[in-house]
Amino acid sequence: MVGLLSWNYLGLGTSAKRRAAHILVKKHRIDVLCLLETKVTTVDESIINAVWGRYNRSLEFITAEGLLGGIIVVWRTDSFCANFFIRSCDGVLSMKGNICEGKKDCLVPAVYAYTNPAPRNNLWHQIEIDLGSSTLPWCLIGDFNEVLVPEERINAGRSLSTSSTGMRALSRFVETCNLIEFPLHGQKFIWSNSTCMSRIDRAFANPHWFSIFPSINLSGFCHGLSDHCPILLSCAETNWGPRPFRVLDCWWYSPNFFKLVTDFWQASSLRSPAITSALKDLKNKLRHWNSTSFGNVEEKVLEIESQIDKLESLKEARLLADPEVSQAKSFCEQLVKFHRMQECLWQKKSRVQWCNLAILEAPFEIDEITSAVWACKGSKSSGPDASPIML
Repeated sequence: MVGLLSWNYLGLGTSAKRRAAHILVKKHRIDVLCLLETKVTTVDESIINAVWGRYNRSLEFITAEGLLGGIIVVWRTDSFCANFFIRSCDGVLSMKGNICEGKKDCLVPAVYAYTNPAPRNNLWHQIEIDLGSSTLPWCLIGDFNEVLVPEERINAGRSLSTSSTGMRALSRFVETCNLIEFPLHGQKFIWSNSTCMSRIDRAFANPHWFSIFPSINLSGFCHGLSDHCPILLSCAETNWGPRPFRVLDCWWYSPNFFKLVTDFWQASSLRSPAITSALKDLKNKLRHWNSTSFGNVEEKVLEIESQIDKLESLKEARLLADPEVSQAKSFCEQLVKFHRMQECLWQKKSRVQWCNLAILEAPFEIDEITSAVWACKGSKSSGPDASPIML
């Protein structure tokens, strides 16, 4: 298991939020995804397909009560095999199973703690009963809605006595269960609004967990469309090789694309290179054109998220001035806009017009394959080389 991601996403009701979660899953090759405060009373296939995809996954969930709470856990079936689930007071969903790489049993609880101190303390007590005495390796990750020390909260506006009581209860729970906290990299605070900041999302594990994953890191990323930053537990990065090249149908609607290809082939014919070398050069040219002129929506999203991160860092040190607050608001509005544009682009990239799932899973017949190949449009590729027929 390589990646365990937890994100309080403040609802999955909009397609832009689902798309943003899907991009994060693909970018970091997540094995287990814990979505918190989903605010959905029913979890249907359309939500999971938009966030994760249709294949190689399984899920378990706790539905929200109205617009309060809700947990969805999705995992790759080739990385984690879950066989038992524990629900603790509707605030923790624990998966018991084995990691497929080494067939090692473990527990992965996802927590969304209550904002009210009394039921939150009851939740800590229930977790102690359910998991505290377990001899299995287990890792607790999610939104604890409480800090461990006062320095983890800025401008919270809570009374000192209430805050101290909550911190003591969480500290006592961590000590009783013999948990070790993962140090956070990339972010100092996880949750923020216009003036307040705190670190309430975190991850703990018992000593047995570190015998399976001795070198595991906890990282925080830009909060995007939520007010919580996603946190990722991951091992050493794996080099998956170069990304495959694909010609997009939407390119043909750009007048610059036709001129680019025409000019390239005219220049290429003068040099008379081998067709394979010409296609390779064209692929590199199209990659550059797409990233700089046509398909740079993702870069714009990353640039805006970087600007938001800079303002968040300033907010950790001091109160933002009025122009900076307005700038932060503007960046958030732009982020929503470009996520919507990104969603439209991904719709263009869809390679399959989805129909009945049972039909898709049935084996193809020879006549079907022959008919499909001869019916290909010019923008399609007949093989894995990604070169469309019209080229």
